[in-house]
Amino acid sequence: MKWHRSGDKLFLGIDHTAIVVSDTEASLIFYRDVLGMRIAGESETTASNRNNLNNVFGARLRITSMRATDGGPGIEFLEYLAPRNGRAFPADERASTGSLADDLDGEQCRGCGP
Repeated sequence: MKWHRSGDKLFLGIDHTAIVVSDTEASLIFYRDVLGMRIAGESETTASNRNNLNNVFGARLRITSMRATDGGPGIEFLEYLAPRNGRAFPADERASTGSLADDLDGEQCRGCGP
């Protein structure tokens, strides 16, 4: 596994990102059925290490790991089964369509978006 290789590199790559979803089955419709990702693993946990990681004590989660067919970085769905009383998504929140790196050390980032 490349994340356990020894060497002088500080950064070895990105394995996955985790996103909180309210409904795993609905999320699968997009990520699996539309984007073509595959389910790489599923579990349910109440592990105490999640308490410190997420700062949600007493949580019970359904975790679904997704992978692209080309083996690139994955996505991990975190569905909170308990507690279910999280904050609602703000009504005025919008997805960003711009670049995450519009300015790099005062220079315009080439190829970073519109």
